[in-house]
Amino acid sequence: MSDLQREAQKLEAAKRYAEAGAIWEQLNDIDRAVSAYKLGGRVDKAAVCLERDGRRTEAAGAYLASGNHARAAALYAAARDFGSAARAHLRGNQREQAATCFERAEAFEDAARLYAVLGNIDRAIELYERAGHPERGRELATKHGKATAADVTDPVALAEAMLRGDALMDLDHVTRVVLQLIVGGRLQEAAKLYSHCREDIGFPLIAMARGKRDLEMQLARMLAGAKDFHKAGEVLESLGNFEQAAQLFERSGDYAAAAETFARAGASANAAAMFERSGQPRQAAELYLEVGEKARAAACFEHAQEHARAGRLYFELGRGQQALQLLQRVQPDHPDHFEAARMIGELLARGGHRMVAIKRYIQLLRGNEIGDANAPLFMHAADLLHAEGRVPQARAIYERIAAWRVDYAGVQSKLQSLGTQAAVPATPEVEEVAERAPLVSIMDGFEVIKDTPLFRELSLDEAREFYDRADRRTFAAGEVLIEQDQPGQGLFVIKSGAAKVLKVSPQGTTELARLGAGSPLGEMSLFDASPTSARVIADGPAEVFVLPRQRFEELVRSSDQLALKIYRVFIQILSERLRKASGTK
Repeated sequence: MSDLQREAQKLEAAKRYAEAGAIWEQLNDIDRAVSAYKLGGRVDKAAVCLERDGRRTEAAGAYLASGNHARAAALYAAARDFGSAARAHLRGNQREQAATCFERAEAFEDAARLYAVLGNIDRAIELYERAGHPERGRELATKHGKATAADVTDPVALAEAMLRGDALMDLDHVTRVVLQLIVGGRLQEAAKLYSHCREDIGFPLIAMARGKRDLEMQLARMLAGAKDFHKAGEVLESLGNFEQAAQLFERSGDYAAAAETFARAGASANAAAMFERSGQPRQAAELYLEVGEKARAAACFEHAQEHARAGRLYFELGRGQQALQLLQRVQPDHPDHFEAARMIGELLARGGHRMVAIKRYIQLLRGNEIGDANAPLFMHAADLLHAEGRVPQARAIYERIAAWRVDYAGVQSKLQSLGTQAAVPATPEVEEVAERAPLVSIMDGFEVIKDTPLFRELSLDEAREFYDRADRRTFAAGEVLIEQDQPGQGLFVIKSGAAKVLKVSPQGTTELARLGAGSPLGEMSLFDASPTSARVIADGPAEVFVLPRQRFEELVRSSDQLALKIYRVFIQILSERLRKASGTK
């Protein structure tokens, strides 16, 4: 049991459930986090945990209990439980949305009652008939004199009169005017009238168009033209146009709905990006893996605190520092603990720290029998001892492995290879128990990224994100970093050495500037794909951080808060340059 687990249990014993829930959430033990949050009266926190874990129906129930009826309804709808979504909308007094959901659930009688209350008499009559109660539809028609106020003879003139303020109509009448404009192909006028209405007439329109595919398509175009992207998306989703619907949900800012709908369209990469933006990194990571985006999957698993999976992916990608940092967080009771330890040992050995790896292996394996889970550690420990010339220790471990499974991973051939090799006497140092404190790696050159003007408002963790995503490249003297008149590739920050900025023209080459360590280059390419205005070459050997544009975009898409900071500083930098260029203060 880890120290954090013990701390969480102590907090639960002290009835400090909300604090315990935060620790269980940190440890990714969602069930215990949810239980603790509920005991502590933080049902809202429990709901967030459940939603991030992909358990939408449970999350919807928790949101409902916490009073967040709209979010509960959205999750029920995403789970295709439209009846529960309708009831959640009713609890939030959202009757138009409730009527639409009841209709999608084919609870036509409930939907008809609501439409009648809302004044959408024609739709109520139609749904009473579909529910098998035509007599109620006839009663409603008689009561409201069905052939009266709704008859629209000149919808364009009525729309213009309303926009001038010369006419005032009830919701039912306005809805019919907009619908008549749509039927007549006057989508621009319909969108203008629709967008100027203070009251929301979208759901009544959707209800009136339901079941008429051509009309629904026109309605979706009108809604998109009026910039009501979410309702346009809902119409297209009901028509089965999932990818277009998802694009509209994205434009509306409902990334969770966009993610679900992209997934239904089979657009896994887009769905992953939307899950990431909606704060559901685990679902995003699984989809990124599906499309082969290992780096983005690793980042999402890291955000979801799935340290073992993130560490393994970084290990496979050759990003050793990030892998080492995360693999050390894998707790002893985790099923992948031994595998994480093996990768840590390999990373240490690759970095020239074989003895450190050996001591950590010995500390971890002491007193353990060999089994399928830890056999790779025993084998790697023996290989490292062999490489260090510590033959007796290596032989002892190889023999233990062979006694466990004689044909395991070529252990017999390794034992035979020890037969003629001279041994280095064993030293007590190998037998010392390694400290349990995690290893600390230093981010070489981090200050260069941290102090780059574009990143000056970032927190330490945010700056680390950029550091981890940047490549390290070495340029020889005269080698081109950025070519003039070519699309920009990303941000370059000089770690060591220098670079020259040159303007190339038919008349010759002019040196514009000479830049040293810490200088950023090409930052405009992060925001604009236009051709570059100058050539940049290395002025002697130079080591450079390179942040490709695609990775920058991935990172800012993953966090609206981070994107806001970056774009705010970028605007400030442009403003400063503009003032200098114009000679103003």
